[in-house]
Amino acid sequence: MLVRVTVIVPIYNVEKYLEECISSLICQSEKFDEIILINDGSTDSSEKICEKYVAQYSNIIFINQTNQGLAATRNLGIKKATGDYVIFVDSDDYLHRNACAAIKNALQKKEMEVLYYNADIQYDIRSTENKDAFIHKDSLNGQYMTGIEYFKSAFPKGYTVSACVAAYNIRFLRKYEIIFPEGLYYEDNFFSLQVISNAKIVTGIRESLYIRRCREDSIMTSGLSEKKCRDLIANQRLMWEYIFNHSNWISEKDLVRKYISFEVLHTFFKLSQYDNEKVIIHLKYELVSAFIRLWKPVFQEEYKSIEAHLAFLLILKEASRNLKVKCYPPEVQLYEQIESTKRKVCGECMERLSALPFNGGKVGIYGIGDHTRTLLELYQKEFGKIQAELFFITSQKNENQKQIFMNRKVLTYQDIPEDFDYIVISSYVYQGEMYMNLLNQEVKKEKIILLYTETSACDLVMIQWVMNY
Repeated sequence: MLVRVTVIVPIYNVEKYLEECISSLICQSEKFDEIILINDGSTDSSEKICEKYVAQYSNIIFINQTNQGLAATRNLGIKKATGDYVIFVDSDDYLHRNACAAIKNALQKKEMEVLYYNADIQYDIRSTENKDAFIHKDSLNGQYMTGIEYFKSAFPKGYTVSACVAAYNIRFLRKYEIIFPEGLYYEDNFFSLQVISNAKIVTGIRESLYIRRCREDSIMTSGLSEKKCRDLIANQRLMWEYIFNHSNWISEKDLVRKYISFEVLHTFFKLSQYDNEKVIIHLKYELVSAFIRLWKPVFQEEYKSIEAHLAFLLILKEASRNLKVKCYPPEVQLYEQIESTKRKVCGECMERLSALPFNGGKVGIYGIGDHTRTLLELYQKEFGKIQAELFFITSQKNENQKQIFMNRKVLTYQDIPEDFDYIVISSYVYQGEMYMNLLNQEVKKEKIILLYTETSACDLVMIQWVMNY
């Protein structure tokens, strides 16, 4: 089965990176059938760069428009595309040379709605972004499943909302009217939700075909603004309404709780980093009101999930601060529910901490930051003094700092003493990378203690933050 692939490239003031991007599209080992370059009102030399390429290559279509924003530009590309499948490439990023060939090879095997592939990150600046942030779960590769089945197995760590790491069947997008919400930041979130909610056949390949550039002054690396905060809430409400009204989610209560919990916790945490209190109070009120209207019954059921209990506790605490929130019971009942949910969170947290090997022996803790401090604080608060002989581990030695943490020497994972009993990995985000580092040093699996599972949606720092909220 021969397939045609269209590349959609939105462009806005990226003269520094644009040639590398376009060159990567035309210098493929196998030719893309259509490349749509859309200049979204750039004021630099981006338009001239595009014109140079369109004059040389017959498969390039160039569109000029006044500034409409990323979402509207991508939506125009979906409308104009003539390929069987579309992929999105941001104009400051680029593709590996074999991208088109790998995509076509996979798509020719079976018709599907979505083909996921992986992406590498090129760090032009220092960043805390995990290098595996755009790597989907390996169990997807070569398998065929529905979008919700994939989401259920992958979320949160093996799932990315980026629209740039998949090829989409154009008839599928048009049939379900899947587009990007215009005028909002974080537009990929809602687009990806629509995709997984409706797709009947998705699969993945393990190749990394896309290179995402982590640079200064990009949308993702620029700081929070009032517009971003408002759009964060607008996106949540948009996605929540979509899930609430979509038939494919009706029988997936556990998955809904898991997803909504993650979004509540991380949205509130992100809002806490913005310094305009008046704006944040209003936005939290909007989010709490939407949650109570849509999800209160789902979160009042019996279940075991520390993330869900924690998210519900956060909502309840915020509702108690603003009793004007509609759809909530009398004040006394609200405080009773807060205390009941607190007990559930504490019980599940203590269950996790009680399994740690701190009663004796020689124990390493991999991580020298807030996660380790929080871990030790919570453990000692609940169980008393740590009896084990502790040492701390880091991934890289920093020559500019003394390697001392909490009055103890810090070792790299290559320098772990042979007589240790266990190693506890304290990080949530970097747990996978740290685990592989230890295995590569021939540390036995049974001696590595992981705090979090693949499906964990929050860490101890988040738990402590909510309990103190």
